[in-house]
Amino acid sequence: MPRLAQVFVPHDRAPIDREDIYALASALDDIVDFTEEVADYLGLYKVEAPMEQSQRLAHVLLQASRAVADAIPRLRGFKDISHYTVEINRLENDGDRIVREAVASLFDTGIDPMVVIRWKDLFERLEAAIDSTEKVANILEGIVIKNS
Repeated sequence: MPRLAQVFVPHDRAPIDREDIYALASALDDIVDFTEEVADYLGLYKVEAPMEQSQRLAHVLLQASRAVADAIPRLRGFKDISHYTVEINRLENDGDRIVREAVASLFDTGIDPMVVIRWKDLFERLEAAIDSTEKVANILEGIVIKNS
């Protein structure tokens, strides 16, 4: 039996809808997939030194992922997770702002267009990973609301 099913689906009843479990697992997988894409692109594009904005985005992703990890155990008993979801939403907004600034900076410096394309790809994938943490937060909120 998959670990997710063991944690959330007792033998006598399923307190969380299977659709919600699937949506949660899928959204969590999206975070990992986008993060792996960033790592792959760093290698494929032969990035030797990350731009400062990418480091800031990686830090936002780390913080949002930690908030997700801290919120998930609170599903047991359907405890209040608003502290975590508010923080994830705030971090996602920070990520959006950093991406806008980062893309704008690519066009300010007059660098090689190929470098612009590479970094734009990286910024967009980091943003997608951060956006996926917000999707997880929304799913978690829905689960808690349904079961409270």
